[in-house]
Amino acid sequence: MNPLISDKERFALRALKEVFPDPSRFTDFLRKAIISHLPKERWNPKTVKKFIMECRTEENGIPLFKTKFADKEFESEGKPAVLAVCWGGKELPKTTSRLFVDIPPETHKNLEERLGDWKFLIGKYGTESEKKLAYESPIITRRFVI
Repeated sequence: MNPLISDKERFALRALKEVFPDPSRFTDFLRKAIISHLPKERWNPKTVKKFIMECRTEENGIPLFKTKFADKEFESEGKPAVLAVCWGGKELPKTTSRLFVDIPPETHKNLEERLGDWKFLIGKYGTESEKKLAYESPIITRRFVI
């Protein structure tokens, strides 16, 4: 038994295993919940840049763009989608995560293959002053400044 897991957590894990005996069913459930509950926004340079700038300069987080979850692609209405999450930050109460849809195929391919997506995207879509501001903004996580 893992001493780092409390009895309450063990109980919750057992209950989860009863409801989802096959782990892939749980990941499918989570993927569907993400797709159905997050706001959807059409991919275009303006909306993507706005998301990055809000995450970096207002929340002081790290923008992440995910094409997959548990090795399965995000889709919306049968087309590829990208989950955008502002990781870390000030933990403001407003929800910033969203699902971008109607992504150009070459951009989707780039996001699948690279790390540091937000740097690539702000480099592609941002002005010089926006790039500077995004790069120079601090990263705050759990009340510590990095």
